[in-house]
Amino acid sequence: MIKGKIKDELNEFETEIQTLLGNHEERFGYIYYFDLLQETFIRAAKHSINDSRKFKNELINEDPENIPSLMQSYESVLNPLISTLYKSYFITVHSELEMMLTELNDIVKKYYDNSNFPKKANPSFRIFKDEENKSPFIKNTLLEHDVLVTYNYIRNGMTHSKNDKTCSLYVELEKHIKSGKINFLEIIDNDKGFNYLITEIDFIINYTEEIISFFQDLIDNSIKYRK
Repeated sequence: MIKGKIKDELNEFETEIQTLLGNHEERFGYIYYFDLLQETFIRAAKHSINDSRKFKNELINEDPENIPSLMQSYESVLNPLISTLYKSYFITVHSELEMMLTELNDIVKKYYDNSNFPKKANPSFRIFKDEENKSPFIKNTLLEHDVLVTYNYIRNGMTHSKNDKTCSLYVELEKHIKSGKINFLEIIDNDKGFNYLITEIDFIINYTEEIISFFQDLIDNSIKYRK
């Protein structure tokens, strides 16, 4: 379960971000919605695995002398099913992040004039324009969570096969995988280039936690900056 941070003394900017996040206990906001998504997809994955195991046992009972062939059929059904489920979960969370960034853009513009907050987690995510330099904590927070740019790169690669392993975003992805910052993801080579396979639902859970952490750190860093 993702829990929101409780702050006793928030200014209006911080309060709007906290309201955007909401919390699980009061059942509102993105924290609550992400919890519901997580519970829903975990339940769906368990049901799929249990149903497929039942199917496997039925196959074996019907034809115990042909187990190797049956196991191959079983895996060919189960693996794509779970993979599609994880991919759907990941893309859903990513779409919610883009909606959150759009709402955050409106909040930032409301309190910091002449600023331009990124609406997408693409490479421009690292660039925050603040002509009056009233909010350096925002730029610092963006840089602290620039792994979100890599998750965006993965999302794009799942919908369109990539073929350039020399680009800077791919190099960053490899670094994040080696360092353990991104887990439960395999890079699969194919005739068009390469694609990705999410191996565990924890990949999306970690992504969701990174998103929530980014917004919560905006609040925390704002508090630190004005003290």
